Amino acid sequence: LKLWFLLLNQGYHIAASGSSDATFDRPGGGVPGKVRMYTHLAGSFDMARVAEAIRTGRSFVTTGPLLVLEIGGRLSGSVVTLPSPPLKGRVRAWADRLTRVELIRNGVVVRTFDAAAGKSEFAADFDVAETEPAWYILRCYGNDDSQVAYTNPVWFEPPGRRPPPPARAQ
Repeated sequence: LKLWFLLLNQGYHIAASGSSDATFDRPGGGVPGKVRMYTHLAGSFDMARVAEAIRTGRSFVTTGPLLVLEIGGRLSGSVVTLPSPPLKGRVRAWADRLTRVELIRNGVVVRTFDAAAGKSEFAADFDVAETEPAWYILRCYGNDDSQVAYTNPVWFEPPGRRPPPPARAQ
């Protein structure tokens, strides 16, 4: 998580994805289906469209809870061009029993929605006023800290933003 946040803060648009990494030849490994990724796909099903939605981050990863983040009517993976007028955000989360829902800006929790605790379904609105580049994600916890979900970012960027150059591994 720290590495992902570091890369996001450097301007890399790296979408989170998830799987259990389960194999049958490694006892004690991941449980098949424990970590899942859900992708928002508007319109008809097509594998190329699914791949594009995953690449751009119109998805979330989870070990249980479900969640949706919208800012100014835009879903995760969207870019809001700066300067932006103040926007309304919307949080929606579902779990057997929610314990915590958090809004994260540039890797720092900026709001915890306490009213979500103990509920199986939660929705709340919030305001966003950005004047500088930023990204927002939503994190949600279920019954315990092993049940967690993360959206991909909604980005706030100036017009003409260029991605940072790829860094060579050494």
